[in-house]
Amino acid sequence: MECPKAYMNSKNHTMEFVDTLLEEVEEKMCKDFVGYESSHGIDVNFKKFAIILRDEHTDEIGVLNAFTAFAEIYIDDMWIYKPFRGMGYGKKIITET
Repeated sequence: MECPKAYMNSKNHTMEFVDTLLEEVEEKMCKDFVGYESSHGIDVNFKKFAIILRDEHTDEIGVLNAFTAFAEIYIDDMWIYKPFRGMGYGKKIITET
């Protein structure tokens, strides 16, 4: 959808803060983003992934949520279970993966 110049200057816009995007809005955004990047010769290569750090009893002590885009890795968030914080597990989950 192309936005006419007169519409872009209109004062009839709203902004909304949301906790999560509706699936159809996220799909629209991603499709347009990938289309734009692809038209400029850029391979987006977007993929979400998570790394779970477990102790010897297979209990979760840390999680790193991230995604790839282009040739880079972006960390969304990282969590280390409180009893294990300050012991180097955050560094371990990033550097030894």
